[in-house]
Amino acid sequence: MATAVCLVARWIPHPVDGKLMTSQSDAPGLVVSPPVIYLPAIVLGFLTDRLWSVAFLPDVLQSALGGALIAMSLAIVPWVLREFAKPGTHFDARKPVVALITGGPFRFSRNPSYVAMTLLCVGVAVVTDTLWILFWLAPAVLILDVAVIRREERFLDEKFGEAYRDYTRRVRRWL
Repeated sequence: MATAVCLVARWIPHPVDGKLMTSQSDAPGLVVSPPVIYLPAIVLGFLTDRLWSVAFLPDVLQSALGGALIAMSLAIVPWVLREFAKPGTHFDARKPVVALITGGPFRFSRNPSYVAMTLLCVGVAVVTDTLWILFWLAPAVLILDVAVIRREERFLDEKFGEAYRDYTRRVRRWL
């Protein structure tokens, strides 16, 4: 039954562009949405902090520095979304890719949305003075790198070839 549902779902027009999704080979094949990888870092950070609270910043820095990091994170997201919208490709990394995006924030990082999510987690850690979020963020970023970014990179290399390889020579993975 599940197989039949998946086969039928591939032939349903996408709600944004109306194109038929006839093949999953046009997507990197991610199992989980990247934001889901970051959520446990925040939750486990707060839970660990309840068991063993460790202050790491003076109060005077928490709001200003944490707020700035969160603001930077939130400023990146619309910029990324605008770049995805230009060629009509999907923001969801699990959906088909129609174009190699190299403008906007992608001129500075091959993964600006992941940079934004990481900044958001660091900002939340700073604002709430929860050092444990940073502790749990490290494995989350490692999982993201192995399970998402490397898979996306292999896919983009296969799909866009030399254009993608040239892009990777010019722009760093993170910053």
